[in-house]
Amino acid sequence: MTSSPPPPDLGLGWLLGAVHRRIRARWAERLRRYGLTPPQAAVLRTLERRPGCSLRELARIVEAEPINLSRTIEPLEAAGLVVRSTSALDRRAHALTLSDTGRARARELELEAHRFELELHALLAPEPPKLTAWLQDVLERLRRSAPLSPDEGGEAGVRPDG
Repeated sequence: MTSSPPPPDLGLGWLLGAVHRRIRARWAERLRRYGLTPPQAAVLRTLERRPGCSLRELARIVEAEPINLSRTIEPLEAAGLVVRSTSALDRRAHALTLSDTGRARARELELEAHRFELELHALLAPEPPKLTAWLQDVLERLRRSAPLSPDEGGEAGVRPDG
């Protein structure tokens, strides 16, 4: 059995990106049986936890641009999984919720995500909880230090990872 060559030493950012791409590809493969993409699954799972949030709030939670997220939600609406309604707090905004079918799908996705997490933990042994905590800490520090949108003082749609 031949092994692949070691990755080039292109720095920590490249290495984290490469790991992310591999994990995301595995997750995307799992989601194919549901007819969903990783961003769509993130929307459903988040709306199960945060029903009624606005597009802008959902975008902040899932680390996406609102325009891209809107395009992600459209097929979910068409499939009857997500419902947009006028927000009770601001008539100019929409509240996003799951339909009964969407809630059932979100619950299925939670179970699938749990199984996937267990597989990742086995791959990341011996201490995935410490790695997870470290990555959450890094993400929070990056959120506080790197503006990403005009609202936050950065350039529209420009993210450090390209």
